[in-house]
Amino acid sequence: MESLLEQLPSDVRRVLVRTNGLDGRPPAGLKDVARECKMSQGHVRALIAAGEELLTDVVRLLSRQRERL
Repeated sequence: MESLLEQLPSDVRRVLVRTNGLDGRPPAGLKDVARECKMSQGHVRALIAAGEELLTDVVRLLSRQRERL
């Protein structure tokens, strides 16, 4: 998981880690993450969407590679 997260842009990684509680703290909501990261809720939402899209692409690539083996 950590190696996947390292592939993401730092702002995307920061938001995904914080909202999902992957930093050892309880998961945080959109408002809390926006406040902590000093950005708008819309920006946080866009970063979450970008992160989900990037992670989906990685999973697809890994699946294709696994099928070839």
